Amino acid sequence: MLCHGKTQQFMEVIFNEIGILSEIIIVLENSSIVLRKQEAEKITSINGFSNRIEKLFKFKMGLREVKTRLNNLEKTEILKLISEMYKKVPAAKDFLDIYATGDIDELVEKYKKAIEKYVYPSGNNLVLKESEARKLIRKVRKMNVIELNIEIELHYVDCCLDVISDFGYWEDNYYVSVVKMYYSAVNGIAQIGLIDEYTERLENISSRASEFGLELYL
Repeated sequence: MLCHGKTQQFMEVIFNEIGILSEIIIVLENSSIVLRKQEAEKITSINGFSNRIEKLFKFKMGLREVKTRLNNLEKTEILKLISEMYKKVPAAKDFLDIYATGDIDELVEKYKKAIEKYVYPSGNNLVLKESEARKLIRKVRKMNVIELNIEIELHYVDCCLDVISDFGYWEDNYYVSVVKMYYSAVNGIAQIGLIDEYTERLENISSRASEFGLELYL
């Protein structure tokens, strides 16, 4: 069980690693345990989501302000806030699931499907949305779960190679993004010392890529 100090540290990890401060502020706005009475009265009197957020930022409620308020909360209040985040902030839920179970398999499959949706051409005009896949990967990286990053980065590379193979797609920036993503995964693998476990998979990707003039090395 988390002590009060460790609970506060845990909350700060969520803020810093997931990068969801703006969403946390929304939760705080709706939580009577955090906002001062005067602020709550002003905010709840404002109609419209955007107006409420604008009002919050007028209070300069940034990370420092959040940390200050956390220091004044009891353990039960912080746990209540974590519960609210789990229910209302998807990125926080993903992070907390990994924190609690250490299991990334479900999230790997979830993000793989999302990547496929973006990378593979869709519609009559075969629209490519790989930039959205990269945006998703950048967001996931903020959780700082290296094994998860590796899996989705390599999957992105595999999907892009499928597109190149099946549709003959050729565009310099597309190729550059594939190379960068591959080496990001390789760096992660080296960081956690799993080169041997991933060697065969990396060699297969490298072999496929070489057919299209892409040089990907271990």
